[in-house]
Amino acid sequence: MQIARSYAGGATCQTIADTLCIAPSTVRTHLATIYRKLEVFSKLELATHLNGEVQQPRSPSEMAAVVSELALSLEEAISREKALSEVLRIVSAAQGDLNAVMPLILTYALELCDAEFGILFEHQQEAGFMPITLSEFRNRLRRGQTIRVSLQSAPRPDLAG
Repeated sequence: MQIARSYAGGATCQTIADTLCIAPSTVRTHLATIYRKLEVFSKLELATHLNGEVQQPRSPSEMAAVVSELALSLEEAISREKALSEVLRIVSAAQGDLNAVMPLILTYALELCDAEFGILFEHQQEAGFMPITLSEFRNRLRRGQTIRVSLQSAPRPDLAG
């Protein structure tokens, strides 16, 4: 119950693990068992249950929605793990050569995003942001194609194409 109360109170798995001198994976395993036995699906539901408040029974459609949400979350987590694994493989294969790593990571990022081109910028103290890796960008400019850049902040006239 100490793990359940700590987690419901806002502690992270790492914090709980440090307090109890166990591995964070052990904390997660215990939490999975607690969630299953108490039939709760979130930290909020766990806190409600631990406070003695009665939960309303779930309808089959609510259960289906929870399962769908969990399936999507799992799919996203697996995708993130695969992407991280690939980036680590790229970095490891380059043996510390940043000039070799950055174009490969940009290429992989473009594949993940289904993007046609990408630019990686480096911030230099006096010059500001400077492109350090270009992919397909130069070829488009050479062919005379217009490239529009949209920024999250206000657009700068010198960057709009």
